[in-house]
Amino acid sequence: MKRIVILLVSAIFLTLTASVVTAGDSPTAQLQATIDKVLEVLGTDLEDKPGHIAEVIKPRFDFERMAKLTLHKHWDGQSPEDKKEFIRLFSKLLEKTYITKISLYSSPQVQYVRERQQGGKAAVDTNVIVNGTAINVSYLMYQAGGEWKIYDVNVEGVSLVRNYRNQLTGILRTKSFTTLLNTLEQKVS
Repeated sequence: MKRIVILLVSAIFLTLTASVVTAGDSPTAQLQATIDKVLEVLGTDLEDKPGHIAEVIKPRFDFERMAKLTLHKHWDGQSPEDKKEFIRLFSKLLEKTYITKISLYSSPQVQYVRERQQGGKAAVDTNVIVNGTAINVSYLMYQAGGEWKIYDVNVEGVSLVRNYRNQLTGILRTKSFTTLLNTLEQKVS
């Protein structure tokens, strides 16, 4: 009995120690751990790959911050309920647009090119190789409680956040925020 208690306490200690080490990993190491899980899903024959990929990436992506950066100056004027609804719809839009496309690839390769850190922010540059073609993908991240969270993704130099900001700001110039929410709802349905 005493031996079982000692083994149990040791296992708990090792688990806690391992999670602390993981939380202190570099942005590249944390990103790679997430991408490795995505690649595992892509290598399976699961029915709902987009759904599984979405679950894998949720802890790494800060969809709230992405939504806030996307709305930019239009964020502060919205009610908490509208902000929450926008975050929900925006993350579903990203899932439908990008994750569904990613799930079509069976075995892309990812090369980690370089990492740049400055003041709690980082950029991790990668090359995603699909069918012999390299696609430059850069993940912009910030540190929050030992974790590195993604707040923007640049594909071939095009910022996902800036791209959506331009599109949605165009809608908000002539239409209400409610109309924007309705438009997003239609896109994700």
